[in-house]
Amino acid sequence: MDPATGAMASLLPKLVELLDEKHRLQASIREDVRYLYRELQRMQTILTILLVSQPWHPYQGARKLWADDARKLSYDMDVVLDKLLVLAPDSQGFKGLMEKMSSLLNKGKTSHQIMTSAIRTSKARVRMMADRCQRYGIYAAVDYSLAAMTSVDPRLMALYARVPDLVGIEGEKDEELIKLLSHGDNVSIRNLKIVSIVGFGGSGKTTLVKTVYDKIQKSFDRKAFVPAGQNADVKKVLAGIIVDLTRNYPNKLNQKQLIEKLQEILENKRYLIVIDDIWNENLWEDIKYAFSNKNVLGSRIITTTRIASVSKACCLSSNDSIYQMEPLSDDDSKKLLYGRILGSVNSSHEIKQLYSDILKKCGGVPSAIIAMASVLGGGPWIDPKVEWQALLKPNGRGLEKDMRWKNMQMILSFSYYDLPPHLKTCLLYFSTFPVTHPIEKDRLVKKLIAEGIVTQETKLIGSSNRKEAKLSQELSLEEAASQYLDELINRNVIQPLECNNNGEIISYHIHPMMHDVLKAIAVGERFAASLDGKDISRAHRVSFRHLSIDCPDSENLIDLSSMAFVGVVHSLTVFGHANQFLLRHFEGIRVLDLEGCKSIERADLEYICSMVKLKWLCLAKTQITELPPQIGKLRNLKGLDVGGTQLTELPTQIGNLQYLERLDVRGTQITQLPPQIGELQHLKTLDARKSRVKELPDQVVWLTGLVHLLIGDNESNEGVKLPVGIGKMTSLQQLCTIDLRKCSSSTLKELVELPCLKEIAVVLSDEPEDTRMNDALLSSLDKSTELRSLMVCSDFRLNTLQSSSTYKYLICRKKLTVVRRSLKVPIVIAGHQFIGMLDIRVCKLEEDDLKILRELPRLQSLIVRLEVLPTKMICISCEGFAKLESFYVDCRMPRVIFEEGAMPKLEHLELKLYAGSASEDHMGIKHLLNLQKVTLRYSKWHATNEGVKKKNDAMKTEAKEHQNKLILCTVEENKDGTCTMETEIFQENKDASCSKMIEIEEEDGLADGNGYFPNSNDTQEIDLHQSSRAIACSSGTREIEEVVE
Repeated sequence: MDPATGAMASLLPKLVELLDEKHRLQASIREDVRYLYRELQRMQTILTILLVSQPWHPYQGARKLWADDARKLSYDMDVVLDKLLVLAPDSQGFKGLMEKMSSLLNKGKTSHQIMTSAIRTSKARVRMMADRCQRYGIYAAVDYSLAAMTSVDPRLMALYARVPDLVGIEGEKDEELIKLLSHGDNVSIRNLKIVSIVGFGGSGKTTLVKTVYDKIQKSFDRKAFVPAGQNADVKKVLAGIIVDLTRNYPNKLNQKQLIEKLQEILENKRYLIVIDDIWNENLWEDIKYAFSNKNVLGSRIITTTRIASVSKACCLSSNDSIYQMEPLSDDDSKKLLYGRILGSVNSSHEIKQLYSDILKKCGGVPSAIIAMASVLGGGPWIDPKVEWQALLKPNGRGLEKDMRWKNMQMILSFSYYDLPPHLKTCLLYFSTFPVTHPIEKDRLVKKLIAEGIVTQETKLIGSSNRKEAKLSQELSLEEAASQYLDELINRNVIQPLECNNNGEIISYHIHPMMHDVLKAIAVGERFAASLDGKDISRAHRVSFRHLSIDCPDSENLIDLSSMAFVGVVHSLTVFGHANQFLLRHFEGIRVLDLEGCKSIERADLEYICSMVKLKWLCLAKTQITELPPQIGKLRNLKGLDVGGTQLTELPTQIGNLQYLERLDVRGTQITQLPPQIGELQHLKTLDARKSRVKELPDQVVWLTGLVHLLIGDNESNEGVKLPVGIGKMTSLQQLCTIDLRKCSSSTLKELVELPCLKEIAVVLSDEPEDTRMNDALLSSLDKSTELRSLMVCSDFRLNTLQSSSTYKYLICRKKLTVVRRSLKVPIVIAGHQFIGMLDIRVCKLEEDDLKILRELPRLQSLIVRLEVLPTKMICISCEGFAKLESFYVDCRMPRVIFEEGAMPKLEHLELKLYAGSASEDHMGIKHLLNLQKVTLRYSKWHATNEGVKKKNDAMKTEAKEHQNKLILCTVEENKDGTCTMETEIFQENKDASCSKMIEIEEEDGLADGNGYFPNSNDTQEIDLHQSSRAIACSSGTREIEEVVE
């Protein structure tokens, strides 16, 4: 569902289906349906065009009322069409009516009469909307060019900020930026250098750049500061630069002439040019031709953007630098807030707690802190009766008249309105999660698919050519959803919260202020509403497609009688507590998400089983122990998720769910899947990972449409036995994890002949007599043209290490993951060319083991799990590990020392701690020159261990001494699998980095006493390595046949 066009996207295909010849509609009804299709398609186009209108543009008044009513019409018609498709006759008579639809058949009326009445009523409503559209002049309005609209850019305020507003900018961040601009050797400092600043909207990018610009501009012959903004015109930006440089406006010049004019002005000149707020890579691609790389006078270009890919496009040279704008620290946030409140701090404990809560909500965004301070300081535009606590409410209740607050919200909303429609919907869905709730990627991806936000059609959006469209078609829905989320991270509107050992994102976070903006937009568009316990008691009318309720207190569940649910709520998500008394208000919903909810009992489950319109049901991580037989009544169900529960079996009635496409029983206590699983002919994904299922029923091979078969547990090297007949599952693309030791020879022969298999994880046999079988399987897989990812898990014994030839076949795939458990690092992997990620469990790690690992030329991610606590320190020298970016050590108490020059490209170091005595020696992380993040991970039960405490303190001490800005994450794991994470940022140690740089520059006569460069040129040469995780895998069939024979 699209917040702009409502349910139009799902309506139109249903109308097409209704026109199908098999339904044998009468001619008059068919003509009315065609009319509905034409008019609704036209409305969809108009709503999409109106979407580009932003709140400060003239999309309001009658036009906004029309758009709201058009969306409501689409939602109502979506429900009507669902009912009509049941009533519509087919070539074999009539489809069976659902029990819940018996009320449709009014006394004395046939299904034909009901259909005729519904279609004509819908036609009348659509015609009325079309007439209103004409009267309101909307048809003419959509032709109006939005580019012609002008408004005051709220970011201009940053160019004229007062000194008190520069807390956290003046003295720290400006020095960092100046250092980037001025640092380098004798050659690089004179070359043209581009520094791109990227960060969240409202984080102070423009203020920072303006501060630095004012400080260093006197050192340049020519200077210009030009804002770009959304939908920027290349000619206007080029003309703006020329005006700033010459004070003359270039008249009647085309783009080529403007570039040539600018080149002429800048020739043999040392210049400083700032291009603020670039939103589009294409804009920079056109502008950059005006700046010659032959300029060796120390010229500088600074760009700012919210979008990471834009900053990368600006900084393609190794001499260029990207500066990531971070939120203000806690101390700077306090200084900025307190400095604005009449220059004093109220000593009241209650008021200090209020300040603390407000700062937490502001999240280090300067513009938000200043807007809050305006209220707390008692500005004349604020009603003095407004309670300060109201400022903590969503959307800043109490700040409506504050211009700074309006500007700040406008700046944040730019990021939303700049998105393409499919990403707008995806981002808006974040508003349904409580702001303090970590948003798990796995849950979010499943919901985006279940809600119809990611579909087969939306995958093709943005595919500009035939090749891209083909690639998009090959993506699974899960992969497409992940790409959506990656793009939102790229645009700095959401942030990754936690990653696993392989660097894959586990959960997301969204800034509280951005969350407020999204909630306001979602409510305004009638797309979604998020209610907490207090909202439930005071809300009266609910008319939204998507609804989420946060109920930490079960007492708020029992009375929703004061709420009127206008129209049909399509989906409901509940956080905290839920039961049937709450659910009775949402009988007609299609999507129900109760993940992690407490207080769900059998009676509640039985009521849920009566909600026959459900298409997706999530009961994951609840406390349920069984599914009632009535689950078979949910015949429209397409997705069922009971992962992480205490279920021990599935009822046989599961076979009645004929339209089920996804079944998730991951992490349950289920030991055996029922034979009826073979009746689910529409099933595409079966996820039983980390459950107790060790063998699949024979009937599973009937699932010829199954695409993803996820079983076993690769982390513990536990695979599942495949049944004979696996070759019938010709649609299978993903298969993990299977145990080859349990599979018959005929099953293995069928396995390598699967035509669509793209990803497989296997547990290999470790017996000497099985080596030939292993080699035959891998050699056969090597011939597969489709396979792109292989995970190999094994427990190799010492006497089989030399004979194992596992790796010689793994030479041509995109991804190879090796999970091995052995006494030592297997010698057979020495010098392997295609291992990019290695996960290995060994008893000990000695010098000969390290030598094998450090000489793997493409190794980028290394996970070492040590079974035994080392008796002496493991020394990582300056040799090898040339491309390693991520290093994870899992040991009772890691004893690792990094020598000078070790792991030159390492960015992330993660240590898994248990218990034991910590070493007195420093780890030497100061020698990891590219280090950006350190993670300490341990169980909640080990948090109080003395060794864990000492290691934690020692790591903080070393982080303070590091020359880089370091992020230190402490992750405390709970028994239920959830985590509590604390993040601390350590600023760079200026004694270790800055003073040395200034000293070198002063010796060369390139810097004055302030670190500026009166006669210098260019900056630090940074190796912006772009690495790809080269990884390999394998596939085929003849060798298997030979072994079988």
